[in-house]
Amino acid sequence: MKLLETYSNNASVEIKHKPILPSQYFPAPADKYITLQNSSGMRAKDFDLWQEVVNLILPYLEKENIQIIQLGKGEIKLLNGVISLVNQTNFAQSCYVLKNALLHCGNDSWMAHGCAEDVPCVVLYGSTSVSAHSPYFYHFKSQFLSSHRWGRNCSFNPNENPKSINLIDVYDVARAILGTLEIKHEIKGKTILVGQIYPN
Repeated sequence: MKLLETYSNNASVEIKHKPILPSQYFPAPADKYITLQNSSGMRAKDFDLWQEVVNLILPYLEKENIQIIQLGKGEIKLLNGVISLVNQTNFAQSCYVLKNALLHCGNDSWMAHGCAEDVPCVVLYGSTSVSAHSPYFYHFKSQFLSSHRWGRNCSFNPNENPKSINLIDVYDVARAILGTLEIKHEIKGKTILVGQIYPN
């Protein structure tokens, strides 16, 4: 059962409509772009290998004149090869940028839910689950990638160590993004092992 369903049952409120988020114009620095949020407010939910994903998809996006816009608030690791709007937009402005994107990719966070049915997304899950924590409303092209978690259940631990989300293969993430955008690619690799200190 999705979290939204749990909340609605507890509050005795029927789910009828997708969320309506505030939207305030913000001049997007690109005509065609995808958004990326590499933060979530919970360390365990943050995938540490987004830079590797960006490195894989960037050559294909550049051929299509598609930029990557990084969104988020707080102390966030800035990525290379992207346009950073980190700490430059308020909530409503972020919603505006998000709803005009070709795709959103990121961790389990409000932006994944904010896409609703309007923008396809590629979202990663480690300490939380796709079954309960993925958006209730989502675009039919959206993909939700889950860690194998060493065969274990979700920990739901905000300080999970080691982080199970980092077990998701960067090649799978890259293929999901390009596949959702319907961009032909030749990404065929597979990660054998990522050590715990690799993200450092």
